[in-house]
Amino acid sequence: MRQDVLELARFYASPLGRAAARMIGVKIDEAWDGLAGLDVLGLGYAIPLLQAEDVGRRIAAMPAAQGVEVWPAGAANLSCLVDDAALPFGNAHF
Repeated sequence: MRQDVLELARFYASPLGRAAARMIGVKIDEAWDGLAGLDVLGLGYAIPLLQAEDVGRRIAAMPAAQGVEVWPAGAANLSCLVDDAALPFGNAHF
């Protein structure tokens, strides 16, 4: 059972959630040597990890069982609700 998008948003807004996002971000940067210029698809609740401004396109694909949050606030929407077993993106697009 997936956590609800509202629960995840509350967690990542907390001090513990922000610390977790920073630590995960460090590991992502280590694994890919940075994401500058790359198009990035975040599957699940990846909003806290998609904040980098130096990447190409950023899309938050949130599974239907979890729910979706409009993101980013005050700008064109970059989030979508997806079936995580059948993503609506072509192979090797991200």
